[in-house]
Amino acid sequence: MTAPINFPSASDIQDLRHAKRPFKSVAFTSGGSDLDLTDPANGLVPCATELYATSTGNLVARLAGESSDQTYAVTAAQIIQGLFTIIRGASTANAIARS
Repeated sequence: MTAPINFPSASDIQDLRHAKRPFKSVAFTSGGSDLDLTDPANGLVPCATELYATSTGNLVARLAGESSDQTYAVTAAQIIQGLFTIIRGASTANAIARS
């Protein structure tokens, strides 16, 4: 590569902030088995960036790089953002994991 290299300007980066992108998603039903969000079969590898609660209750999930699970009290239609690697079957709320 030769110089000069054109880097994006601050306004270019701001314009990308609102760019629409398609979601990849997988449904999670509470009371069942754990949902591994890093499994290539569900298409969300390497993780989910949002959990969209479809019912009220608790979502038990693990963030990337963490060694323990976190419990999130959610209401229907609430969105939790993070880098989630697993949703536990012990959850009492249903969700859609999106990336």
